[in-house]
Amino acid sequence: MLKKYRLAVLISLLTTISMAAHAEHLDPNDPNLKGWTKPKNIDYLHEALNEAKRGDAEAQYRVGIAFKSPLMLPDLPRFRKQSRKWLALAAEQGHVLANYDLGLTYLSDSGGPKDNEKAIKMLTFAAERGVGDAQYRLGQMYAKGEVTPKNLKLSYKWYAQAAEGNYNEAQLQVGHIFHKGIGVSRDYNEAIKWYVLAAKGGKLEAALNLGILYGFVVGVPRDYAKAVKYLTEAATNKFSEPHISSATALNLGGMYFNGNGVPQDYKQAEKWLTLSANRGGGVAQVELAKLYFDGTLFPKNILKAIEWAYIADVNWVREAAGVINRIAPGLTEKQAYEVKNRLGSWFKTFAVPTNNPKLYGYLGELYLTGYGISKDYKKALEWIELAANRGNARSYYNLFIMHKDGLGVRQDIPKAVNFLTAAAQNGMVTAQNHLGYIYFHGFSKKIPKDYKQSIKWYTLAAQNGHPGAQTDIAFFYSKGIGVPQDYKKAVMWYERAARQNHSVALNNLALLYIEGTGVPKNDAQALTLFSKAAEIGNSESQFQLGRIFEYGIGVPKDNQKAYMWYNIASTANHKRAIEARNEVGKRLTKDQTSAAQKESSTWFKQNKKL
Repeated sequence: MLKKYRLAVLISLLTTISMAAHAEHLDPNDPNLKGWTKPKNIDYLHEALNEAKRGDAEAQYRVGIAFKSPLMLPDLPRFRKQSRKWLALAAEQGHVLANYDLGLTYLSDSGGPKDNEKAIKMLTFAAERGVGDAQYRLGQMYAKGEVTPKNLKLSYKWYAQAAEGNYNEAQLQVGHIFHKGIGVSRDYNEAIKWYVLAAKGGKLEAALNLGILYGFVVGVPRDYAKAVKYLTEAATNKFSEPHISSATALNLGGMYFNGNGVPQDYKQAEKWLTLSANRGGGVAQVELAKLYFDGTLFPKNILKAIEWAYIADVNWVREAAGVINRIAPGLTEKQAYEVKNRLGSWFKTFAVPTNNPKLYGYLGELYLTGYGISKDYKKALEWIELAANRGNARSYYNLFIMHKDGLGVRQDIPKAVNFLTAAAQNGMVTAQNHLGYIYFHGFSKKIPKDYKQSIKWYTLAAQNGHPGAQTDIAFFYSKGIGVPQDYKKAVMWYERAARQNHSVALNNLALLYIEGTGVPKNDAQALTLFSKAAEIGNSESQFQLGRIFEYGIGVPKDNQKAYMWYNIASTANHKRAIEARNEVGKRLTKDQTSAAQKESSTWFKQNKKL
């Protein structure tokens, strides 16, 4: 009602400001007033000002509104001062709306000094007399505790009064209060009641919350049909806020994915998850990455998978880095180029207006490699340093590469290692593992071997889940290199890496089971581990499988199978496998050799990724 009333006031005064300029001793020829003055309407405002000067509160209020409205006059201090003057005169006579508008001027320095105490007093006067805007504003103030001490009870009181008066935004807030139990006991029934009213008034966030309550919240009777109805309403409205649509679309995608309230439909799930991801939803982005990578429920698409994983990482989704680490090693050089080429323009578009160090770092990396944008070491250094100065570990790692290889900077190995150390200290597991390697082997005569430092960094990387570091630490313990020999610790670290399908760990653990070192001898377990590593492409395990079948270690002797595995390992130029294959081949008939070679070819076809 207040907005409608103000509109009527402005319509009546919009064409009459010239007389205001005259009556308040303003020069109509003032350049600041150019385009605002309309002489033909002088008479009307002259009458309004005369009434205001005679003490008519309504006229004083209307003149006060005229002086503060940007539709009426340019926003200049002298006009704001006149506005406060006339509003104050009306408010002193108890004019309700004048109190409200005057209160707003005291919240800022509009027309005079800021005064929060007076603002609260005047807003309360208006709120107690039913002004919904005042009630809602007080609800906000007491909820935030910025203008007045935080008071959740008073916040609820004023929000509730505004909501009872059909103030749509207040209905949403009251629903939220009962939904989350803010200053009141949590009550989902009350939350639903107010959300329904707010949703009817067009509040999309209310529709979103209703969908969540009906579809996902424990304590609310599950009603998937209503959940889908409200979530669809929130997601498909063209005026929906991007973050609301993203959350809504994520929930809808989940419902189609699981068949909750709708028939299970992976195409619809893909559609809604993609909408959520395109609206900036990090959870949807990383879920799409996993689903496209897995390829069981969604069409397998490695390029889409890695793209969404990178974008999710930029959006600070914690799981994204792990997904990238799973996908990236399997990319061909051509695929890696295509992905970074497509991401290049995206990162370039969004890096400048943000303050996102990950985005800066990725953009610098693309300039460094020339993917998607022309290679430019100078720009690469600028963006990477910008990200590194904000603590971005990946950018420290790229500075290590640039200084190690002299890319756009003078080669400086000690400085490079300092950057690598910074990356490691900022939590980059790859950098921790790399430092372990450098200190174990030494680096370019500039960095001497240091087993103590090597073990320190390898151990940290291993503890953070790096399978390569876990495998190296296990090897050190098994051989007593830099640490006391300890087979139990060796087995522990090999097992951790093996659970991540690290082929060397699988192979070395299998050898321990064959030997019975650190674990009970178990030929069957060794066969399982060797087989798993062989499938991943480990030529040593392929060779060991040949030995198992040649000598009958836990299995019947089978020279044909032994030949097959030796032949497979030989393709990786495994010298012992080549020698063993040639020896075993002497014991086979021509048909057996041909069959073993055919089995090798079949195996390779079934393991194309190798």
